[in-house]
Amino acid sequence: MNLTVAQVSLSGRKAVSKMSNANLLIWVAWIVHAASWFLTALEIQKAFRLAACGIWPCEGVEFQTVHHEVLATLSVITTLLFVR
Repeated sequence: MNLTVAQVSLSGRKAVSKMSNANLLIWVAWIVHAASWFLTALEIQKAFRLAACGIWPCEGVEFQTVHHEVLATLSVITTLLFVR
């Protein structure tokens, strides 16, 4: 009977070890996911600010035509609706 308990205990330790590795993998996946979202959000913020130059004046940014300015403004509006 002690042998059975030892086997159960030994297999239980292996299961705990595998669970710890799985938890570590899950944590790494969450960290990578959060980092990729944050880095993408930074790029989206830059693109949003550049497109918003059609509404708010920005130094060094000039649109070639009014058509480009209108498209940039529509881009800002659709982005706000998408985020909302």
